[in-house]
Amino acid sequence: MRGKRGELLRAVAALAAAAGEINVEFRLGHDRLSVVFDPADLRRLPAGVTLQHDDARLAATGHKPRGHPRGEGWKPPPFRWADVRRPVHPEWGPAITALPGRCLGIDLNPGWIGLTVVENRGDLRSLPATHVIDHRLVRLDLPRGASPELVTEALAKVAGLAVSLCEVHGVGLVAMEEGLGKLRSGGRSRSLNHKLNSWDRNRLKAMLEHRLGLREASLVTVWAGYSTTIGNVTFALPEACAAAAEIGQRGLAELDWRAHPRGAPERLPAQGRGGEGPPAIPMP
Repeated sequence: MRGKRGELLRAVAALAAAAGEINVEFRLGHDRLSVVFDPADLRRLPAGVTLQHDDARLAATGHKPRGHPRGEGWKPPPFRWADVRRPVHPEWGPAITALPGRCLGIDLNPGWIGLTVVENRGDLRSLPATHVIDHRLVRLDLPRGASPELVTEALAKVAGLAVSLCEVHGVGLVAMEEGLGKLRSGGRSRSLNHKLNSWDRNRLKAMLEHRLGLREASLVTVWAGYSTTIGNVTFALPEACAAAAEIGQRGLAELDWRAHPRGAPERLPAQGRGGEGPPAIPMP
């Protein structure tokens, strides 16, 4: 097998053969082989360091442990990758050096996707204290009835652009909208919206989580009601980018609320998070 799939399967097979260093599940059907593994298990490690050692390092620095959980009685395998090159994920990259108070917001629309890097060095819940560092406007120039492969390729480029912006500007947090239900419009873009309703809630989110996880960055979803209106009033940017800046500010506010809950937060009205109750987004 060639390409990235072949590289992944060979890397997983080598690590699984090394005294069970990683957990792998597979299923063999009539016409295909399905393999399930955690891509975080295929990260680059120094010689002699196991995944468990690296998990402990990440936990000590405040990051969530990576890879599959191991039991308390688990012992590191005797095999070490000291004399050979340890297989790693082909999309692995060095950890993004995250600067405090920065977030990349993403706004999804039927024809455009806005990406905006914002910074807040003061009160993370304050919109006036949030400033724009960089922004990108991506046009979804896809034909009607576009194939799933073409859809995946377009979204992969957006995910790659998001990771590049995070790397250039030192962003360790990406905020993406949720809780707005289905996109609605009529006319010629109705069939395109039908695809977007699946893209924005599933494919793009999965791509971002996957790529950011390989760079030790994180993704948070926030309720984005009225983000377009508030963003266009506050930021002098294209509509989708202004909304993305407001979503980025909500991502910072959500992160601050999780770390330092104080008092009862004011909440946006209307919808919650897909059946999880009212949106837990503190507003300034």
